[in-house]
Amino acid sequence: MYWPVQYHGFASLDDDQYVTKNAYVVSGLTLEGLRWAFSFHSEGYWHPLSWLSHMLDCQLYGLNPVGHHWNNLLLHLANTVLLFLLLKRLTGKLWRSTAVALLFSLHPLNVESVAWVASRKNLLSTLFLFLTLLAYTRYSEQPRFSRYLAVFVCLGLGLMAKPMLVTVPVILLLMDYWPLGRFNLFSSDLPIMRSPPAANARAVVRLALEKLPLLALSIGSIWISVVFSYENKILVSGESVHLSLRIKNGLTSYFTYLYKAVWPSDLAIFYAYPISIPDWQWLGAAILLLILTVFVIRKSNRIPFLLFGWAWYLVTLLPVIGLVQQGLWPAWADRFAYVPMVGLSLMLFWGIPALAPARIVQQILFIFFCVVALPILAYSTRTQIGHWSDNEGLLKHAIETTDRNHLSHYNLAHLLLSQGRIDEAVSHYSEAVKILPENGVFHHALGIALISNGKHEEAIHHLNEALRMSPHNPEILTNLGSALRRQGKFEEAVRRLSQALAIKPLAEARHNLGLLYFEQGEYQEAILHYREALHIKPGDARIHNDLSIALHLEGDSRQALFHLSEAIRLDPGNAMFRHNFDSVREQGKGISTNVTREPRNPGFN
Repeated sequence: MYWPVQYHGFASLDDDQYVTKNAYVVSGLTLEGLRWAFSFHSEGYWHPLSWLSHMLDCQLYGLNPVGHHWNNLLLHLANTVLLFLLLKRLTGKLWRSTAVALLFSLHPLNVESVAWVASRKNLLSTLFLFLTLLAYTRYSEQPRFSRYLAVFVCLGLGLMAKPMLVTVPVILLLMDYWPLGRFNLFSSDLPIMRSPPAANARAVVRLALEKLPLLALSIGSIWISVVFSYENKILVSGESVHLSLRIKNGLTSYFTYLYKAVWPSDLAIFYAYPISIPDWQWLGAAILLLILTVFVIRKSNRIPFLLFGWAWYLVTLLPVIGLVQQGLWPAWADRFAYVPMVGLSLMLFWGIPALAPARIVQQILFIFFCVVALPILAYSTRTQIGHWSDNEGLLKHAIETTDRNHLSHYNLAHLLLSQGRIDEAVSHYSEAVKILPENGVFHHALGIALISNGKHEEAIHHLNEALRMSPHNPEILTNLGSALRRQGKFEEAVRRLSQALAIKPLAEARHNLGLLYFEQGEYQEAILHYREALHIKPGDARIHNDLSIALHLEGDSRQALFHLSEAIRLDPGNAMFRHNFDSVREQGKGISTNVTREPRNPGFN
């Protein structure tokens, strides 16, 4: 089903940040890259093992997406095999374990984790999750320090792939209850609300203490993630998204994932966070969650796997339910269900024999699953993979199947702008701003697109809005200065560009200052700024070209030819550079001084 993924390219959302435009990753496995992977930088949260995995891919395949996609697929297949081996070893049930593994491998909700290169961390952390649980199973059979150390190491590696595994100590305690049977939650001859026997209480305490070193790992991972997020200012504050809304969305999301697991339709790369949630929805979700949990606990003695599967689902989803958020956090995400859905699958396939004890009925149901349900899921998975075949189709599908999808509009606009489809880009940037008007990145991007479209007045409005939200952003100041330059507002443009340079020595700001003075006929001043820009960014062909023009007009044709040669070397396909070179060589006949300057797009993390 996943075979077509090998023909896909990189996704326009996050694959550039994680691979294609990340200089450390593209360089492959290097000492500098190793230091960067383990350091606190601004690229997402701390997951050094995932970075090293991407670096290894680049070392082996470069930027050929085939190898990157193949490794994602191989990790998913490995996770499927490990899940089967884990359940088979824990329970001894061959067909049930097979069914859970097949559902895991073919469910459309898991397409995102496999088809999206940037989701490598999800696959890699799950690999170490299942290895941790297998190692713990061996340890529980014969407790030894060496076996416990294997559990500790696997969990540590998993946390370095993605901190979502912080709940593993709780999962291990659940495994002690079922299927390992290292303690009984409630004695079968006692009502549900009575205390468990003293022996069980002591066993629970002993097993909980046994998890303390693993709990310390989880707490350490949480601390690193929080510190990392605060230092890089990627943690969403309570003022931006109030805690009450986060709780309401979390409660309703538990049932959204349940619905998507049963009816996986309208799946998308991003689901926008709601502005508000009706009281009846979150209150109904809270009451239903409570009822289901009480029911599962009451049945835990007779049907212990229900408690294990339900608790697995609730607990493993908790780290990504949105109580703590980074960046433009989604309302929910398909990849977040990758591990939690295992608990639901286990409840289903262990529940069938409990509800239908007759062997012939079980066999009929299993045949139905294999002959009817699996082919339907496989077809849906293949269809969902098709949406990932090209970036434009993926983003348009997300816009069509979801509401208020500002991020998909933004990324589609970014893609269209890179293809020169400026009017379409402006339309989608405008839609993103309309949906989320207090997002400075969207205003900044729209301003840049409007500059490209020649609508300088509108561009200045949106760039000022972006500046209002990020008053010390040098890129916004630079692009605002560029727009003001195009309107002929010399003094105001100089002020904005100077403000940008006071914050950060940007080549773009220096270049625009050079263009400003050039347009005023002050060629010597323009030359000074062009040279400063080249000092910051020596490989920019446009700056070499613009400097050469100013030098030629000042009578220094020898230096002008040198910089034009550099411009041609850096951008050999540019006809204007070659025309200017020939013109200067022929003593300046017809030299083109009308240089196009494209503003810088801020991108999105």
